[in-house]
Amino acid sequence: MSISTQLDKLVMEANNPKHLKEAGAYVQGAARMLAPAYSGHLRNSIFLDVGTTEEGMEATVYTNIQYAPYVEFGTGPRGSANHEGVSPEVNVTYTLDPWWIHESQIDPGVAETYHWTYIDAEDGRFYKCEGQPAQPFMYPALHDNTKTVVDILRRGITGGMK
Repeated sequence: MSISTQLDKLVMEANNPKHLKEAGAYVQGAARMLAPAYSGHLRNSIFLDVGTTEEGMEATVYTNIQYAPYVEFGTGPRGSANHEGVSPEVNVTYTLDPWWIHESQIDPGVAETYHWTYIDAEDGRFYKCEGQPAQPFMYPALHDNTKTVVDILRRGITGGMK
């Protein structure tokens, strides 16, 4: 077998979606473990997609839950004061003033669970919100597992060299 043929085989093995999928599944599992679980809805909505782009193959771990960024980065004054562990590459801007949320905008029991301050008005009950601390789960799932992900991909490449 010529060197060119061996290199072609190695490139094909390196682009094997099996190893990329394994690495992506590892990150997906880590994100699910790190995601806070009030109802489990957020954890169960962390998905993996492996596909081909113009640059090559790509694994994407993502969630389509609308409130996920608020959990990851935090909100309001509490998020601004407590955002350790979020990606340093994301510039987050926080609203620093508290805001009021009408009872119809939250799930039953949430305000009581977190002991939010409230006022009763003609239009119903309003809860004072000062935000929430960041609870990063996506960024640390990759950042804290980079070595393992690289090892999985390396194993795929070196397996193609044998």
